[in-house]
Amino acid sequence: MSLTNLFAKIAGRHQERQQARKADFKSLVQSVANGHEPDPDEVERVLAETGKTLEDLRHAVELFLKRRARKKAVDQQSKLEREREQLEKQLIQANNTLTAAEQKHKETTDPLLGQRDCIRDQMLEIDRAKSELARTCDDQDLLNELAKTERQLNVLHKRTIRASRHECPIEQKVRQAAANVPAVLGELDGWRIPAVNEHKRRSRSCDACVAEVVQALPAETLGYAHRFRSLL
Repeated sequence: MSLTNLFAKIAGRHQERQQARKADFKSLVQSVANGHEPDPDEVERVLAETGKTLEDLRHAVELFLKRRARKKAVDQQSKLEREREQLEKQLIQANNTLTAAEQKHKETTDPLLGQRDCIRDQMLEIDRAKSELARTCDDQDLLNELAKTERQLNVLHKRTIRASRHECPIEQKVRQAAANVPAVLGELDGWRIPAVNEHKRRSRSCDACVAEVVQALPAETLGYAHRFRSLL
């Protein structure tokens, strides 16, 4: 075997051993990253053959875990793209539905708005016509009657203002009660029940007093006492 072929063979085997050492280190990194506890002698051998340190192994494991997480995220790309396409289609459909509804609304409301504006203009014209008719009226009797009516309305208006300013407390309470009838009825029941009980108590007390008076009266006046009691 020539010297050239020999060195070529040695270089090939060296390269194979280098690749095998790299594969062993990579396998060790994956084993540690997966939570497996490697054999200490195997760790020493791989680190010695690859010229690595424990710190190199630590960095390699951390990098492997980060790359695994990023690869997992990248693997979601196709799924997310499909979901996004579906959402885009739904959004387009919703927007088309909204556009159609807005167009339908516009087609329906535009004529109605136009008619309303036309009626508003006509009403304004009517108000101007009324003002002009009133301004140009030459019927003195009618004008006198109008002035009289306006004076009466003015007087009534002033009376209403004065009455509202001097409204008696009872009227104010009545107005307040009318705004909340259920609450007022409940309050009236609260007043009525104690009043009825008090009336019954006083009636019994009065009957007892009359009985005592009748017993103390002379016999000849007993008939009058009975008549007095019956009147109560």
